[in-house]
Amino acid sequence: MRTKLTASERREATRLRAERWRRAHGIVPRKPSERPWLAMGISRSTYYLRRAKARHEATSQAIYRNSEIALRDSAAQTRAGSVANFV
Repeated sequence: MRTKLTASERREATRLRAERWRRAHGIVPRKPSERPWLAMGISRSTYYLRRAKARHEATSQAIYRNSEIALRDSAAQTRAGSVANFV
């Protein structure tokens, strides 16, 4: 004769049985999602807004830096060309 299980014991047995079934069928548990905004102590929307702003600023700086290099190279070529014309 079986012993009568309490509701919590029955729930636990069902949970374990379902867990064994999932493993037997190759279903693995999901890895927990990463939530960096919780570690930073800010809301999720604030985290993504700050990330987008930082990405935009980095892109803008790179474009500006590249345009300065292009202008400098262009000016150097112009000076070199004008010197060559006078020689």
